[in-house]
Amino acid sequence: MIFMMLIMSFPVLGLILFYVLPLGTALPLYLLMLGVSLPLHCLMMRAMRLPKRAGGESMVGSAAGVLDWEGESGRVICRGEIWKAKATGETPLVRGDKVVIEDVAGLTLSVKRIGQVGSDEMMTLLDSNPGVQASQGAQTRSAREERIEPARPRFECTA
Repeated sequence: MIFMMLIMSFPVLGLILFYVLPLGTALPLYLLMLGVSLPLHCLMMRAMRLPKRAGGESMVGSAAGVLDWEGESGRVICRGEIWKAKATGETPLVRGDKVVIEDVAGLTLSVKRIGQVGSDEMMTLLDSNPGVQASQGAQTRSAREERIEPARPRFECTA
C-alpha cells in the first residue's frame, strides 16, 4: 500500500526537481520519473478493478447447501464452511436445498433457493467438514464413519 502511494505521488514529488536543478537537467529526470510511474499507475488501477477473491463479498453469487432450517433462518455450507443464513425468497427451505448467496451481512448470509442438492453432492459437502459430522446425530455419523478413511497428509516434509 505504501509502495502504491509512493508510485502515485512520484510525478508530484518530481516537481521539486524544477526548483532545485536547472531546467536542462530537471526536465529529462522528470520525464523519466513520469515514464516509470504512469505504466505502474495504469497497472495498479487495473488491479483495483478486479473482482474480489477473498472475504465475504467474494461469496455473493456462490452456491451453498442447506444443512438445517427453521422458519426464516438456518445453517448452510459453502466452500467447506458452515454459515448462519436467512432466506430472502418466499419459498421455505429444507435440508438439502441448493441456495445462492445474495448478500453477506456480518457473519450471516442472505440466501435464495435455486434447487435441490443431490444426496451424493450433500454427502460430499458434509464429509468435507468434520464439524458437521459431530452435529448430525449418532445414526448418520456412524454410517459415514464406515466410509471415511483416516486423513492423509497432503505433503511430506523432508529434512
